[in-house]
Amino acid sequence: DAFANVGSVSELVIPATIDNINEGAFAGSRISKFSIDGTSSKYSVHNEKYLIEAENSKNTIIGVAISALSSNETIEGITINRIGASAFARATKLQKINIAACEEIGESAFAGSGLVEFTVPENTKIIDYEAFKSCGSLETIVVEGGPEIYANAFDSDEVLTRLVLINENKYASLSQDSGTLLENINI
Repeated sequence: DAFANVGSVSELVIPATIDNINEGAFAGSRISKFSIDGTSSKYSVHNEKYLIEAENSKNTIIGVAISALSSNETIEGITINRIGASAFARATKLQKINIAACEEIGESAFAGSGLVEFTVPENTKIIDYEAFKSCGSLETIVVEGGPEIYANAFDSDEVLTRLVLINENKYASLSQDSGTLLENINI
């Protein structure tokens, strides 16, 4: 969590020689832009906003330039396999994000963000612990596939009133969540 909750930073330049950046290192930081000084075999930057770790042919978003996000984001032009732990944590301006595919949504990935609605991509296999914890504006989650939904994935999302499970011959398992009162579950 080396840069977690850092105030305004106009650009964070990462040396190409760096060999380890932990997930959550930039959680809640007000970074406007990422760049890499040189060519890195392990890390890349997409659209100056997303710090990507490439390992075993899998791309994980491990950092997000929260200050550069709009209220409605679309991630395209890159394959995302995983949204890392706390990647979008406390991105309060973010209301909606469109991701075509993502196998795993990491622990606290969107915790405390401003999301109002979210569609879980069909190929998602795991929604990790507290992935959407304390999203005070989150009203609707649409789950297109059959991921395993870990405990407290939506913990303390008091305005979440609609969970839509769209399963075609798939199984979605929902663990007991505390703090979330769902008025409407569509299957």
